[in-house]
Amino acid sequence: VDLVEPHGNDAQLAALPPEWTRHRTILQRAPMELFDRLQDGDVLFYDGSHCAKTASDVTWLFFRILPSLRGGVLVHFHDIFLPDDYPEEWLLERGQTWNEQYLLQAFLMHNTAYRIVIANRYLFSQDAPKLENLYKGVQPAFGCSLWMQKVSRTGQPTDAQKR
Repeated sequence: VDLVEPHGNDAQLAALPPEWTRHRTILQRAPMELFDRLQDGDVLFYDGSHCAKTASDVTWLFFRILPSLRGGVLVHFHDIFLPDDYPEEWLLERGQTWNEQYLLQAFLMHNTAYRIVIANRYLFSQDAPKLENLYKGVQPAFGCSLWMQKVSRTGQPTDAQKR
């Protein structure tokens, strides 16, 4: 496991398994080899600044990393509420100006190189009682993530995805 984390709680990071490699840098300065070596079935778990702007981690991810991934790589985005907007409390009371999910939505529209594997918030919108029972004791904003998979560099499924 490679962890790109420019900040973080030192005590929590020290508790990570010794075989994990921590890269104490911003995503934009992480070696591209970290992403180039991801294979079919590997996971890229992303939880960044949530703000697309000039030279941000979000724009770097969308414009540099995602296009370069191999087919079959799974990508997890945290704090994605699609098909809903960000929570009203976040927007109006906290003044959070996150825009990552709007870029993600635009990225996925008409994009044959990626497929949505699971959109947790969408599932919640379809059958809330069943999921509330499943997630008892979890924060109210549960299910706010999206998993997608790179189909292939050409938009064609990999052999593993055809099975």
